[in-house]
Amino acid sequence: MNKTTSGLPVKANPYRVVWGAQRFRLSIGWKTLIAFFIVAFIPLIGVTMLVENILVGVARQHVSSALTTSLHGAQAAHAGRLGTVNVILSHSASSPVVKEALAEKKKTPLVDLLQDYAFNLPFVDAWLAMDTKGNVIARRNGSAGDQVALNTILPQVVSNGYAVVSTEILSRDIFLRENPERYLRLERVVMASVVAVPVMKDGGVIGVLIGMVLLDGYDWLPNLIHDGSGEDARLFGAMVQESRVVAASRRPGNFWAEGQLLPAEVNDMVLKGKPFSGQATINSEPCFISAEPIFNAQKHAIGSLVVGSKAGAVDSFIRGNMLIIYGFMVMGGLLSLVIAFFAHRDTIRPIRALVGAMDDFAAGKVEVRTEIVTKDEFDDLGKGFNRMAEAICEQQMRVEKYNSLAKLLITTLNPKELLKNALDKVLELTDSKLGVIYLMNEQTEVLAPFVTHGLDIAALPPLKLGEGIAGFAAQERHSVVLEHIPETCYIKVDLGFAEILPSEVAAFPLMYKEKVLGVMMIGTFGRYQVEEQPLIEYLANQIAITLDNALTHEKVERLSIADGLTGLYNRRFLSERLEDEYSKAVRYETPLSILIMDVDFFKRVNDTFGHQVGDNALIMVARVLQQSVRETDVVGRYGGEEFVVLLPHTDFEKALTVAEKIRLAVSETPIEGMGERRLSISIGAAGFPDIRATNIEELVHKADEALYRAKEGGRNQVVRAE
Repeated sequence: MNKTTSGLPVKANPYRVVWGAQRFRLSIGWKTLIAFFIVAFIPLIGVTMLVENILVGVARQHVSSALTTSLHGAQAAHAGRLGTVNVILSHSASSPVVKEALAEKKKTPLVDLLQDYAFNLPFVDAWLAMDTKGNVIARRNGSAGDQVALNTILPQVVSNGYAVVSTEILSRDIFLRENPERYLRLERVVMASVVAVPVMKDGGVIGVLIGMVLLDGYDWLPNLIHDGSGEDARLFGAMVQESRVVAASRRPGNFWAEGQLLPAEVNDMVLKGKPFSGQATINSEPCFISAEPIFNAQKHAIGSLVVGSKAGAVDSFIRGNMLIIYGFMVMGGLLSLVIAFFAHRDTIRPIRALVGAMDDFAAGKVEVRTEIVTKDEFDDLGKGFNRMAEAICEQQMRVEKYNSLAKLLITTLNPKELLKNALDKVLELTDSKLGVIYLMNEQTEVLAPFVTHGLDIAALPPLKLGEGIAGFAAQERHSVVLEHIPETCYIKVDLGFAEILPSEVAAFPLMYKEKVLGVMMIGTFGRYQVEEQPLIEYLANQIAITLDNALTHEKVERLSIADGLTGLYNRRFLSERLEDEYSKAVRYETPLSILIMDVDFFKRVNDTFGHQVGDNALIMVARVLQQSVRETDVVGRYGGEEFVVLLPHTDFEKALTVAEKIRLAVSETPIEGMGERRLSISIGAAGFPDIRATNIEELVHKADEALYRAKEGGRNQVVRAE
């Protein structure tokens, strides 16, 4: 516990947070960024899982693409070999020597030719020269005379005269006659690719040259698949006859074996003539498989070419990469935990101190101040709180001073009384000696003096927007303080023995919802403090709100007795005034006249020019009526296009004169939207006591009957009641 110079202990400040001198400044922004990184670590786990799924998908897609590419490459290589055989046989088929030998069935030149083929193309397992019925004329080993069944190939070649390349299921006897020792191990039926080229003479097929590549035990193609894929790919191929492997790669690691059955899901697909690409189990081990069906000349699937790769290699690749990712994630997590600790400590303690100070201040302990030295934004917040507390205390003192005005504003809804009371109170609170409140005329945008203090209201002229300090404040919509008053200023204070100018004048616009209602202007012999201006503006705003409410109340009262379109009195008010005026006329035996009038052919106006022009016409009639009668007369809209004029203290003859004046004025007044066309009105007039009537309803009825006769008599006329 600290001690003062007098030796007395000083109570420690519970809101004190001071970091040591070794701390460097780290902004709250960086702390927020670090905290954000911590929060982002959780989504990082989700991203890692997503990366793993993507990596698995990409790796498997890559393997599938590699298998398919390798498979298509092997098919192309095998097709290339068969194409070479086709080219050689086609070239020989066009030779005159071959044609002559086949036509005359000369064995010797054909055997020489076939042996030459066998020497140059050792991958071909059988070379035959046959007649059109399938009888062998020559083999490379010199044997002949037997008959060979090639399914539908021979009939196709003989009938069409075109070469045929196809893979077929054939009898092994065809190959045993070529080399019994070599082909003795074969099954009873084998799968072989056959190239059959017709030999043509005189437009007909005289024989067929045939080359056959045995696919059973044909490890060249599976080896080609492995060797072409590279050492890392580890792709292995196999030839499948129906559902049994008949040729497999000889390379180390191969999982295909001759005689092995193809997985059922793969075999079912290829025997339907559809390729397969996906995973299957080979020898209890998951593998990626790609298979293409092999079709015979009749387009039947008789086998397949299969490429496979063990899934374990792909899984090992994925596991290796994911271990690296997991390592980085763990390191990031540990680092985040360390940073989180410091971020928490650097944040929570100052916040708690600030919150505690705020709570105590809110509870009424206005003497509370913070002591926060953290070398970051919390340091600024602590100082800001202290400045705020000082300002609030000062403000509270001023607000209490002005509370009396707020209470005063709710005492009346009469605009003049309200503004007079408000102005007097503002002058008292600001120690001002004179003041005036102007009200804005919305139509003319002119400021007219409404209430004053210390000034003669009759001596104050109306002001346009921008004119004078009040007009300038209204135009710019902000307060204005004028410190240097010119000698020509009309605002002067009468001391009884002399008139003097104020030393400072301030004008404050009275605004509510972006609308200028007026301007409050005050003057003083002293100076307005800078800090006082916002408070006076606040008072002006409160006065404006209350003034708008008072003006609205006054307007509502006025609208309750007025017609919305014309501004004339409405029927309800007319009925009350008719009763009042009739009672006065009877009591005091004074004359009373009433005019009821109706616009002629008003429906035509609406139908021809539209309702807007019709409204313009009614407004024009209302204006003419108001201009044609005295201020003491009552003019109202009775309904639709029907109007009533009540003329107190007017005898019947004078009322007829007024009616004629109105009729002529209406007929001569142009209407916006009707061009040269003019309106006419029909008027019925009745007067008391000239017309006998026991009550006002009867008098109105008499005038209404006269209006009816005016309509029936041709309109545009004045008719007196009888």
